[in-house]
Amino acid sequence: MFWTNWNEQHPSIMRATLTGKNPHVIVSTDILTPNGLTLDHRAEKLYFSDGSLGKIERCEYDGSRR
Repeated sequence: MFWTNWNEQHPSIMRATLTGKNPHVIVSTDILTPNGLTLDHRAEKLYFSDGSLGKIERCEYDGSRR
């Protein structure tokens, strides 16, 4: 599962197993208010928006190729 973390000091996008185990930060740089998140399962891409920066980005499920 994936979720956004609005922590003011360290905003991020995170992932973990469906049981909540093995949480990992996958995006933590150049992000302020990650407020939108969707998955393209076929292409295995994660799309996210940042309300403060006014942009939409894409990356792999592991955060690479942003």
